[in-house]
Formats: sequence, C-alpha cells, structure tokens
Amino acid sequence: EQIILFCDYLLYSAIGFIKNFPENNKRGKKN
Repeated sequence: EQIILFCDYLLYSAIGFIKNFPENNKRGKKN
C-alpha cells in the first residue's frame, strides 16, 4: 500500500510540475 501511495504522490507531483512549467516559463521570459 505504501508503495502505491508513493507512486501516486510522484505522479501527482509530476503532473503539477508539468502544468505549472508553462506558466513559470512565461514568467521567466517576461522578467
């Protein structure tokens, strides 16, 4: 069970990072 939760956590973190990456990239270009 812990392994599954850990994998879900990594997947959730990866999805959040990918979703936020374009916004961070645009902000970086603006600055």
